[in-house]
Amino acid sequence: RADRLAAEAGRAGGQAINISAAIAGDAPTVDPRAAAAAANSYLRASGVAGTVTTTDGGRSLIVDVTTTTRTVFLGLIGVNTMTVHGSAKVVLVRSVSGAGP
Repeated sequence: RADRLAAEAGRAGGQAINISAAIAGDAPTVDPRAAAAAANSYLRASGVAGTVTTTDGGRSLIVDVTTTTRTVFLGLIGVNTMTVHGSAKVVLVRSVSGAGP
């Protein structure tokens, strides 16, 4: 679950592209503030804590998530919850002509 939430938050942040650079035909990048805000908004709405880092000059985002989950079998020995971590890296690509990064 933590990896999935990190990936979805990264996708949300990846939508916050630097529009002026995209229109100019430059390599796709995100607006770092807007991307972090969008990803953090997704994380908050999902009820988890996390961090969002813009890397590669705005060409990628790394989202790290920490959450608590209930256990099933470990509850038999008194461990009812555990902290889990997840992460995802989202890389922006342009594919108007089918070309990658």
